[in-house]
Amino acid sequence: MGTQGTLATTVPIVGATQTKLIGLVSAVPLPTALMELLGLRTISDSTPVASPIVRSTVFGFNPTANGDGMLVLNSAGEIVRVTPGVPGKDYAVPPLLSVTDTARPASVSSYQDAALRAWLGVTDFTVVGGGAGYVAPTCAFLGGLPPAAYDSPAQCVRYINVIDGGLGYDPGTTVSLADEKYVTINATGVPIFDAYGRLLAVQVTDMGEGYKRAPQVRLISTPGMKPKRPAKAVAVMAAGRPARATVNIALGAVTGLTITDGGDRYVTPPTVGIYDGAGSGAVVLARMGLSTIDVIRPGKGYTTSAALHVTPLYQAYFSTAADQAGPLSRLLDRAVAFAAVTPVLSAAPVIA
Repeated sequence: MGTQGTLATTVPIVGATQTKLIGLVSAVPLPTALMELLGLRTISDSTPVASPIVRSTVFGFNPTANGDGMLVLNSAGEIVRVTPGVPGKDYAVPPLLSVTDTARPASVSSYQDAALRAWLGVTDFTVVGGGAGYVAPTCAFLGGLPPAAYDSPAQCVRYINVIDGGLGYDPGTTVSLADEKYVTINATGVPIFDAYGRLLAVQVTDMGEGYKRAPQVRLISTPGMKPKRPAKAVAVMAAGRPARATVNIALGAVTGLTITDGGDRYVTPPTVGIYDGAGSGAVVLARMGLSTIDVIRPGKGYTTSAALHVTPLYQAYFSTAADQAGPLSRLLDRAVAFAAVTPVLSAAPVIA
């Protein structure tokens, strides 16, 4: 079973200089929504300055290590919980879970089969670039958590929706997302204004943790500076618990993270924000493994022979290595060609 595929996108040099075409090929955005739908992740993406111009993108469609878990049954053969075992590494989206049991009585009907759901957490990281000039950086894991339902027990701030930007806010205005009564860690953010003091957006810099309800978005002006018209914004919530980590540096560069909490209920990898007023340029990627497995339906009649199967999403769509190259090529070739401003020619990807 292959774990990754390399898609080589070739652009013929016709009617333009090679330098111009290199920029056109390398600037085409990858189809993120399509990749998430299939469970694909980008391992590398490069466009060498050479003729012919070939953009080589390596996609991972299986994790580098698969996770597992242990089924816990009651006397009726129902699955009461699943204890995660090895978390695995490099999931792009949660895998599919199923249970088989060769000793299960044939009289047990299919509608009593168990249904399980997997969630992800941060288990590792990769430092792509260390940046420079850092003194005491902090980090936050942003995004990657699903929208919160009305009755979600643990929530955090997903993003801020600006309804009315107001007018006349001073540049020193800050934002508060605090909720002293129903929160574990308050979220933080940075307001962004235009030249007229209108609120354009609030960039969330920490999603917070443990909210039971959406906090009020309060803009705090510099003392003595009041806006001409107050802005109105609301917090949109996510379900789950963001990961936490401290940042390790050496000679002003980020060398790694110390993960203190891997978080829970991620559906895609979060973005790692590194914050320090002195330094800049660090790029760190989160790497995901299994965190929690929910029992949606306990099933019935399972025995001690029951086995949990963890299937990466792409493998569930295309189960053998022989049928992975064709679908990957057709889907991604057309997606990249659609976004490009020049014709592209792609060979079938190499599966390894």
